[in-house]
Amino acid sequence: MNSRERVLKTLNHEEPDRVPIDIGGTSCTTIIEPVYKSLLKKYKIHNDNYGIIHSVMRSVDICEEAKDLLKSDTDVLCLNEPEGGRITLTDSGFIDEWGISYRRSKVGDNYYYNISESPLAKAKLEDLKNYPWPDPFDGSRYRGLKEKAIELTKKDRFVLGNILESAIFEIAWAMRGFSQFLMDIIINKEFAHALLEKITFIQKTIYEKFLDEVGKHIDMVFIADDLATQDSLLFSPSLYREMIKPYQVEYFKVKRKNNLKLLYHSCGNVYPLLHDFIEIGVDAINPVQISARDMDPSRLKKEFGNKLCFWGGVDSQTILNSPDKAVVKKAVKDLVKTLAPGGGFVITSVHNIQNDVPVENIKTMTDTAFSEGKY
Repeated sequence: MNSRERVLKTLNHEEPDRVPIDIGGTSCTTIIEPVYKSLLKKYKIHNDNYGIIHSVMRSVDICEEAKDLLKSDTDVLCLNEPEGGRITLTDSGFIDEWGISYRRSKVGDNYYYNISESPLAKAKLEDLKNYPWPDPFDGSRYRGLKEKAIELTKKDRFVLGNILESAIFEIAWAMRGFSQFLMDIIINKEFAHALLEKITFIQKTIYEKFLDEVGKHIDMVFIADDLATQDSLLFSPSLYREMIKPYQVEYFKVKRKNNLKLLYHSCGNVYPLLHDFIEIGVDAINPVQISARDMDPSRLKKEFGNKLCFWGGVDSQTILNSPDKAVVKKAVKDLVKTLAPGGGFVITSVHNIQNDVPVENIKTMTDTAFSEGKY
């Protein structure tokens, strides 16, 4: 059984030969740049020609040799940058194509980028009409993707499509300011709807044009849009259903192109929305943050295991960064025992692998999943 067959089988809630492994299949299930460099050095991989999938998180499009080392069953096909690039460099960071300013968090190689300025913080409804929005019809975004997709399919891995910045809610609050947009969806609904409608149109158009090129050659659509903290949702379920869900319904229609699966990423406690996700077409959730409230894997499997697949699960905060490899091994074995029966489980870390994770633990995770995940 090859990797593509393995993942497709588990997504259909059937048991393949072993639990599939994803390292590097999306912008949220890979390794950040400093750790990736350490991995290459540790295991003497000399292919250092890599790309950055997500500029803010510094997540890496890892090389073939690293995927083989880590037994990954996945590949990612990313959208091209628009003509002229999607970021403008500044002295302290960059400005992305949505006009959001980011500042480097600290000096040295161990850094992220934090939002430093939201371009619509003081905007009025009428200002949205003349804002310099990203152009979803820019042909450079899609040029040559079909050829890349055909080449990827020759490797027999499961291929996920990733349009780089795939959110709608996160982009809205980043453009408006987090606190301000949360107030908007309660007391300034007309503005919030107009902003979400515009962002959804752009994102859906980009994904549709992307899939016009590659939809016949990939297996799954990836969309990431955080809606929760580790303790709770960022808003009530009723407010989600009023203000956010209608736009996700429209956006998630892109999965119907070529009958693709949809992997949806939201960190935190999304338990109250899982029925909603199933209703609007989500096939698998990521990262399955088991350390968050109400995200116990046994409960998730019991209540949703016949309708929803789980993609993730290896805790990054207390497990993968442990100095004791035995802790990593036990966690992987426990997850396999809980989430693997009947299919529906792809194992990977909870979000991208971070700076505090020893590279040996990455290999321990995937080696254990490989040996213990056999059906």
